[in-house]
Amino acid sequence: MIVKDLLDSCNIENVTSVIMEIASVDESDRLSVKKAHSLYIQRIRSIEPVNTNHIIFGVSFLNDGKETPDALLFSKNEIDKSLLSDSMLSTLKNIQSLDLNDIEQILETTTLPSSYAFEFSPWNEILGYELFVPNINSFGADTLLAVIIYEMTFCGFTEEDHQKEVQKLREAIAETESIQKLPEEERKKYYKDAKDVFAEFGYQDTRTEKEKQQEREQLYRETFINHTRKYAILKEYLKSL
Repeated sequence: MIVKDLLDSCNIENVTSVIMEIASVDESDRLSVKKAHSLYIQRIRSIEPVNTNHIIFGVSFLNDGKETPDALLFSKNEIDKSLLSDSMLSTLKNIQSLDLNDIEQILETTTLPSSYAFEFSPWNEILGYELFVPNINSFGADTLLAVIIYEMTFCGFTEEDHQKEVQKLREAIAETESIQKLPEEERKKYYKDAKDVFAEFGYQDTRTEKEKQQEREQLYRETFINHTRKYAILKEYLKSL
């Protein structure tokens, strides 16, 4: 099954309602935003998908204590079956009992396949991404498609707007690469450290050391939980092969 199949069978009203929640659209704007997404979904149904040997999974990630739906894109060639046995994550029993040092060690020593952003990808490629049916069933078809559509419309609702943003990205990448080739003293002229940026906007960090430590621990724990969720999805997929 591919994204295009899910798109063709979806209930547009349900999908656009989920998009409104994901994007936190104000009530006063919902009617116009839903209409724009509904027309977009109907329009892209005519696009012919292409195969890129990529697969996309739905996942709920923790972000500052809040569950956030997301979509992870992988190259199928980079998902290795050795992941099932080689990762320390395969032997974990009770993650709640892990202290911060344990979590840091596991995050530093376990490597999962890279997932890729796809908001700048051509729409025909996105529609051709493969889907894993058990993941669709557990995550929810409407939610998965809503997350994908939300990413697809990141640069606008027309091919022209999309291409303009892609071109801006290419130009920004080219500029960054040219800066990186400069001598170190020249490169410094183009960058500011965090302290300078905070000072420019009048921001002052008033957190106590205890609060900083608590926030650091929460960040590590959330990163670790998200790491295990990503691993669980890949493990289920690999077992099906």
